[in-house]
Amino acid sequence: MKTSNEDFIPVILGGDLNGYSMAMSFAARYGVVSHVFARDRLAITDSSAFVRLHTVKALDECDAAVPALMKFADEHKGQRLLLIPCADWYIEMLEYARDALNGRFFFHIPSFEVWRATSDKSVFIEIMDRYGIPHPKGEAFRSDLHDFQRRCSYLRPPFVVKAADSDEFWRNSFPGMEKVYFADSLDEVRNIGKIIFGSGYQGKLIVQEYVGNNNGAHPPYSSVLTTYSDSRGRVIRAVLGDVILEELSPTARGNYSAILTRRPDDITQKIISMLDGIGYTGIANFDILIADGRSYCLELNPRQGRSFDYVRSAGMDVAELLVNEMNGVSTGESFLYEDGFWRCVSRRTVIKYANNKGLLNKALELEKRGRAITPYDRGGDSGILRRLYVMTHLLREGRRYSRYAKEAARCY
Repeated sequence: MKTSNEDFIPVILGGDLNGYSMAMSFAARYGVVSHVFARDRLAITDSSAFVRLHTVKALDECDAAVPALMKFADEHKGQRLLLIPCADWYIEMLEYARDALNGRFFFHIPSFEVWRATSDKSVFIEIMDRYGIPHPKGEAFRSDLHDFQRRCSYLRPPFVVKAADSDEFWRNSFPGMEKVYFADSLDEVRNIGKIIFGSGYQGKLIVQEYVGNNNGAHPPYSSVLTTYSDSRGRVIRAVLGDVILEELSPTARGNYSAILTRRPDDITQKIISMLDGIGYTGIANFDILIADGRSYCLELNPRQGRSFDYVRSAGMDVAELLVNEMNGVSTGESFLYEDGFWRCVSRRTVIKYANNKGLLNKALELEKRGRAITPYDRGGDSGILRRLYVMTHLLREGRRYSRYAKEAARCY
């Protein structure tokens, strides 16, 4: 396999499933090896034939990332370097390192102003209101929790509690940390807030009503939307998927393990209008909750999600879109959609732990028709170390789901 396609090299920031899926996309479309930079060695990329792994401690900080990336650029003069961030903290680093890296790397991300506005969940709620996008009712607070009780008096329990600034939140880790918290009373919310702010977190805290089903006929379920906006700030691709299985562990709630694609809906159109309206550029990932037949947008992530590989099952090629952008090739709008089923855990795990049996049955039917994919179905990545990793990973994930299954009822 080539390490470049004539004169470009994919340089990926992040060594997890997101980074591996990007490398696989470039391998499938262009037959190239990607250079993956990560803070630590992770087996999913370390064992891949599609990846050359580079580890840089504190890669999310400009002082460490910029010298490492510039050194790589110096070693590959004459080749164009396509830089793809695969986590929120790498997006943040690139937003502040634009001037240093521009001219040496091509990267397609939101402008600094748009990134700041959409990354702060409290500000993003105001943007959603402007474009009529439904979202859970909620309030945002600083560490003093000023006027907390009065401002939240109209909210009905149970409550969802989460940090408005994800990057800042994860930089201040503490024992027992969870990605999202659930509370049955405002007193419990206050105690959660004291723990989070006590860790050193200085952003805002979001308190929202938990969106559930009032009629009790069907449990709420999650959807995920991935969009691609070109350099003119125009959405040219959007793939929506219903989540069949979510991660259950406290620090990974909201990560998806099995997704069934479906046609864009009304909230998709409103989100596209919003992205076009604010001049968003690059990839965006949206978490959406379906309850009582209504869709609620929970948040925007300014990059492809960990499970973005699901878009491949619907015919969206992220690698090709990025290369076209780098080459100045205009890509027309296309929201054509194909039925697809994606999973990153074993078939047995999906069947055992999927809550929505209707979605599961549709997915299994697609599997029979050859419309199912996994990140591990690329034939060229089949060395003995790779096969050993995949086998071990699938067994380990099955055990993790078994461990956390009892807590799943309260997760989004």
